[in-house]
Amino acid sequence: MATFLDHLVVTAPSLEIGAAFVHLHLGAMPQSGGAHEKMGTHNLLLRLDETAYLEVIAVDPGRAATQTSQPSRLRWFDLDRMRSDTHACLAAWVARTDDVRTTSAHASEDLGAIARMTRGDLTWLITIPHDGRVRLDGCAPLLIEWQGDVHPASRLPDAGLRLVKLELHPREPERLQKLFDTIDLSAPIGIVRTGRDGVRDPHARLVATIATPRGLRTIASA
Repeated sequence: MATFLDHLVVTAPSLEIGAAFVHLHLGAMPQSGGAHEKMGTHNLLLRLDETAYLEVIAVDPGRAATQTSQPSRLRWFDLDRMRSDTHACLAAWVARTDDVRTTSAHASEDLGAIARMTRGDLTWLITIPHDGRVRLDGCAPLLIEWQGDVHPASRLPDAGLRLVKLELHPREPERLQKLFDTIDLSAPIGIVRTGRDGVRDPHARLVATIATPRGLRTIASA
């Protein structure tokens, strides 16, 4: 069962910092999304096309401060380890499937337990690693299965942005390629195996190239 790129994830100490990062690099401001009650997080969204978007996500201080809203597990995208002075960056991406249980079972990597999540009237199933850390240094995707016929990106205003490509610079490219094969990934994603000097980069990175009304722009991991 094929999987497709669903959305890019920018993490930040706050939504304000994340929005400023996106505006600086892409020249557009993401709009309010909503809260994830089970995770104690909230987000901002920016459309990339009818079935893809960019998400800015941060711990929601209003919910994290109350005992009833504390998540029962570590938050997704490693947000529990984020400090107030951490820079916003492109930290992860999410792949869409019509059957998350089957796709997850076939994956060559353990992408996490499947959890049911909600935001407003949206419901979805998603894989979440138990320690909150995205696998393969952020290069592996989380898997998502939307519950419903309408993709949330189609609700967002069109700011003229389009994802051109996502380049992944993994420390273990063979493992990442095997994962992509086992989840039948169909997306504009490239695995970069060596740096410009022909030597493998010891640090994993994510780099997204996005077409904007002002030309091609990039956002990347720290």
